[in-house]
Amino acid sequence: MAARLRTPLQVQRHLTLALEAGYQISERPVTAELVESVLSRQLDDLEPTLTRY
Repeated sequence: MAARLRTPLQVQRHLTLALEAGYQISERPVTAELVESVLSRQLDDLEPTLTRY
């Protein structure tokens, strides 16, 4: 996560999404595969980058 996410707000949002997804499917502990599955695919596209700036 640290390599792909740039701001603390992004880390908080995606960590919350991963924990919620893990809770919904009763997966404990939350695996790296589950965290990768909730990361936004367009995270490094031009529009989100421009919005951050």
